[in-house]
Amino acid sequence: MKILFDLSATQSRKSIVISGGGEYASILFQAFIERVNNYQIEVIFNNLNSENHFLKKLCEKRKIKIHHFNNLDDYSNIINDNCFDVLVLPVCYSKYSKLRLNEDIKVISVTHDLSHFATLKFISQKWRFFYTNPFDYLRKIRFEIRKKRLEKKYKNENIRLFSLTKRQLMITSSYYSKAAMDFYLNGKREIKINVFYPPQKNGLKFSNLKEQELLKRLNIKKNSYFLLVSSDRWPKNNFRAIKALDLLFQKEYYHGMLSDMKVIVLGTNTKIKTYMENKIKSKKQFMFLEYIPAVELEILYKNAHLFLYPSLLEGFGYPPIEAMKYNTMSSCSALTSIPEVCGDAVLYFNPYDIDSISISILESFNKPHMEQLKRNMVNRYKFITEKQEDDFEELFKLIFEFLNN
Repeated sequence: MKILFDLSATQSRKSIVISGGGEYASILFQAFIERVNNYQIEVIFNNLNSENHFLKKLCEKRKIKIHHFNNLDDYSNIINDNCFDVLVLPVCYSKYSKLRLNEDIKVISVTHDLSHFATLKFISQKWRFFYTNPFDYLRKIRFEIRKKRLEKKYKNENIRLFSLTKRQLMITSSYYSKAAMDFYLNGKREIKINVFYPPQKNGLKFSNLKEQELLKRLNIKKNSYFLLVSSDRWPKNNFRAIKALDLLFQKEYYHGMLSDMKVIVLGTNTKIKTYMENKIKSKKQFMFLEYIPAVELEILYKNAHLFLYPSLLEGFGYPPIEAMKYNTMSSCSALTSIPEVCGDAVLYFNPYDIDSISISILESFNKPHMEQLKRNMVNRYKFITEKQEDDFEELFKLIFEFLNN
């Protein structure tokens, strides 16, 4: 049996180093080649994105054949010309609805969320914040005119993802995501989706010396900063959290509490950094950085006073769990899968309401409340990580059953 494993989600694209889905794909692949080792496994990368050097070297070491595609026609031809029996899509992008597949090919597809379709519900707000010239305003008008047509297009694409072939194993990463798929897409056909929480990320170790060097280089101290990540992605909604923090910094009443606090904003680019700096007044308290090495991100999770996660769209949501690992408090959006994953171990707010975000930030300075939440955090982290481990085992049982039937 020949299996083609799609690794394109693990590649950097534009300014995005790697998404949560990409991290999931990497972990799944490494487990896959260890557990499903009695089959011929080959991989495919996207020629248009940056190489994942770690996985490329791993494939070369294991003598796993590597394919590359430039477009979906290339992709379809590689599958059909090489007579693959199974296609594994650890991140099933909506564009894959246009793949031309033999009906007898088995497909294992993981749809983490309905990002393209769901994003239409709030993307028009992007221009409300970010338009800086008449051309941006015209783009907003053009989007509103096309919105209905795009909704129909994306809905049809996503429905097609659940019927790529006659034999398809469909997986998603949270019960929220399954419910969203049922709500938005059902009615065309019965959709059987299996829910398995994504596995834990591979742990990264760092020395006390490296930790202290990073804090010194950034001129920050433990528990003296707020942390935001993935700021170049509009659905992460970091701009509202930045506005909330900036407004609090300006209030003289909170000066004693907040004067020594900093805000580290990760995953920015030049355009977003310039825009955000022009929109805030307390510039000295904000630090806008690009994506940083994973081990440095771990250090920042560990030492933050509060991790802020105002995301509008998540299929699971790794970052608050990463903060929990270090007993760092998170304040999160109360939308999508986040309450399901984080339970009673974090603060919540309305991510569309800057006042709500501000109140949640102030709550993080209430010591008795934080002590209670941190006790909850220990139990919640244990529950989630045990479920991740159990679900990963159950996922592979289902994969073996699917491959052998």
